Amino acid sequence: MFKTLAEGFILGLTTGTVCLVSCTPIYLPFIVSEKRSIGKNLYKVFEISAGRFFSYLAFGAMAGWLGGNIAAIDRTLFTGIAYILLTVFMLLSFFRLTRKDKSCHIPKFVNVTKSAFLLGVFTGINFCPSFLIALSKAVDLAGPISGVMLFLGFFFGTSLFLLPLAFTGFLSHLKIMKVIARYASIAVALYFLYSGVNKIIHYTHSLQARIIDPISEEYEIKVFAPNFDSPFYSTLIDSLTNIKGDGFEKVITSKLTEEHLSHIHVGTIILIDPSLEEDSLAESITQTDHYILNPEHSAIEVVTFLRTYSIKVGKNQYLKWEF
Repeated sequence: MFKTLAEGFILGLTTGTVCLVSCTPIYLPFIVSEKRSIGKNLYKVFEISAGRFFSYLAFGAMAGWLGGNIAAIDRTLFTGIAYILLTVFMLLSFFRLTRKDKSCHIPKFVNVTKSAFLLGVFTGINFCPSFLIALSKAVDLAGPISGVMLFLGFFFGTSLFLLPLAFTGFLSHLKIMKVIARYASIAVALYFLYSGVNKIIHYTHSLQARIIDPISEEYEIKVFAPNFDSPFYSTLIDSLTNIKGDGFEKVITSKLTEEHLSHIHVGTIILIDPSLEEDSLAESITQTDHYILNPEHSAIEVVTFLRTYSIKVGKNQYLKWEF
């Protein structure tokens, strides 16, 4: 357990500079935008760290518990939501500070932006390179306790790099720096809004995507070639017959036609001898999931590839792969 804690701490120290680069554009405007003493700024940094600590432990436990099934956590969705929440937080913070300077009434719900803890929670969900390295390590360990211990050490290691931010608070005593910091927070917020929306759009598109796994029972395979007498095709056909059984068919033809392609439906993958490719069929072929074979290569390599890799394609897209 202590070994895992130490590993997390060392990981935090070695990747802390990356963490600092990722988070400084967010934390610095927050600290400089209001006039505080060094002591109060140190407290704010500790609040931010406490928020990060909460997120790290939650994700550490989740990663350790899921282990090899970490794909169940869709990082794109989590990050997109976190970015949008972070944007809302920063925009409301700008609104609060502007109203405060003008001695205007501030709605109670806006005061939530005083919470550096909440800012730390949102940035703790940020899947920056440092976080992803720690997440991958937590997956390898397996077990929620191990994951928590790793992220606990990671938190302490990276937090050392954030402490100097507390001493930048002296800039808030310069009125121009407070103004710059506040408008910088708007620029950062708009960037995260753009990134967050893009990630959620990407996620929604991925829900409509197809995972093409040639060896699964969901897919049939048809091989089109002028003949199957060569060693390449002999090995390929034997292997595919053993793997797919009734879900495999070979078609001997000297010319691939529109009629052949008209009988290909979603759920069928075609493997085509390169000699059958014709420009006149280029558009029709793109409406099928297909691989262009290369008989000069090893048939075993082709079969190994088909058995090993699944390929994701977007909505209304089809697979094309050339060996």
